[in-house]
Amino acid sequence: MNLSPMPLYEKILFFMDIITAFLLSFIIIVLTRPQRNINLKSMYFSLYTVKCFIDLIMLIQFCFSMRMRKYGLLNWLIFEGGWCWFNLSKVTTIFHYYSKIVIYLSSICIAMNRLITVIYFVNHEQIWNRRRNSIICTIFIIAPLPYFIYMLADSNIVTWYSLSTSDSKVIRLHYNYITNYLTTVVDFLCCILSAIICLVIYFYIIFKLCKKKGNNVNKKITVIGNITNIKVGNSELKLLLISLLLFMTLLLNAIIQGITFYGQSINDTKLINQLNTISYPICDSLYMFTPYVLILSSSIVRKDIINLFWQPDKQKTSIETLKTSKKSISKKQNKNN
Repeated sequence: MNLSPMPLYEKILFFMDIITAFLLSFIIIVLTRPQRNINLKSMYFSLYTVKCFIDLIMLIQFCFSMRMRKYGLLNWLIFEGGWCWFNLSKVTTIFHYYSKIVIYLSSICIAMNRLITVIYFVNHEQIWNRRRNSIICTIFIIAPLPYFIYMLADSNIVTWYSLSTSDSKVIRLHYNYITNYLTTVVDFLCCILSAIICLVIYFYIIFKLCKKKGNNVNKKITVIGNITNIKVGNSELKLLLISLLLFMTLLLNAIIQGITFYGQSINDTKLINQLNTISYPICDSLYMFTPYVLILSSSIVRKDIINLFWQPDKQKTSIETLKTSKKSISKKQNKNN
């Protein structure tokens, strides 16, 4: 297999992608299994279940069609004259941008969930109930499909592979002008709009929390809900920070998309190639941050993941049961003797 030398930072990112894929899988299992912690049954974590699933799909797609393809790991599959050489580029490109837009929409939904929680704290689980949550998740998954089905069917949308002139082991991905314009502009606008919407929502949430904290400065208000039992301000601020950290990657992605579009407009191939190199880590951040932020910020998620592999309480119980059974057997034997 002809491999192109992978830079050290790309090796690190590739290794991190593998770890992230496992963590996302563990989180999905933790958030969906029937015996999960009752606090993880809230609609907030239901949204993150969908987001983790989307992140996992995008991670696999990005590693497969972008990183592995770029560094020669797919030369056995993508070769000149083969079916994948002519067809895979368009399918993977469309799916890549579809996944990104779904991630943008999921960020808006998570921000809206936080807003509903702050405004209707007492009965937010009744307002954002399971039925509405399912409808919302279905909408942001299906909504971008017509646009991408059109792109898949339109013969003017052209993508192709070519071998790099500097390194024959590297397979480059190219778009024609229409494809580049549609993917870059739509992705850029969706990213910017989702970031602006999220910023407005989060600023309003911060305003409401500060106002609520001021009104209740001399009162101890505790959260009696499905997520946590700590003070309202601290609880909402913690969840707010989780959401903010995850959505901030959209801004980085938007900046890269804007500069890439500028490079395409002036036909600066060198700038575009440099930006493509930079864009890989930025794109990684879209799906890579979620598991680490959830694990570091949520002790419940962290404990449940540990319990998937090691349950000390059950082990102690089983050991004690075994000891008890051995004692009873030995007593019976002594009686018989």
